[in-house]
Amino acid sequence: GNIPYEFVSEKGLYQKEEILDLVAVLRVLANPADDISFYRVMRMPVWNIPMETVVALIAGARKNHQSVYREVQKNEAAQFLRDTLNDCFEFSRAHTAGETLYRFGQNIKLYEQLLAAGTIEAEEKIMSIAAFFNKIREFERGSEGKTVIDFVTYLDLAQEAGENPSSRFEPVEREGVFVSTV
Repeated sequence: GNIPYEFVSEKGLYQKEEILDLVAVLRVLANPADDISFYRVMRMPVWNIPMETVVALIAGARKNHQSVYREVQKNEAAQFLRDTLNDCFEFSRAHTAGETLYRFGQNIKLYEQLLAAGTIEAEEKIMSIAAFFNKIREFERGSEGKTVIDFVTYLDLAQEAGENPSSRFEPVEREGVFVSTV
């Protein structure tokens, strides 16, 4: 289909559901004990984890005084989630935030799913995910540390400062980001 050219606005990018999901994934990889982010990751449809299971996992974690991440290690219903996260966790030790998130996307066939959907909404998601990867690349160019933990720390600082995520690295304030690569 012919997609009309569109700006992905900077401010809106981090409020989009698909980006909130990817940020939650990065937060969990940076800190597996981040239960709030882990809850968001568990709710992603790709794992097919029923809500009852999610609730049971959270209850189990509370009862056993441990993170939901630990609880998931023992649960068969969450096997795909567990294997994917464990793989990306290992991978992240020797790779950048961008490389790690890219691997995550490959593991869950993120682009294939969106392309298969073929809807305008899916096209918009592809655009915002590409824009998010551009952000990570900018961060990696402008920063000493490039790990998942470094990027999550940077996001926290940017959010605390309430600033445009890109303004630290871009001398010129732009309306949006150009999406050049998917």
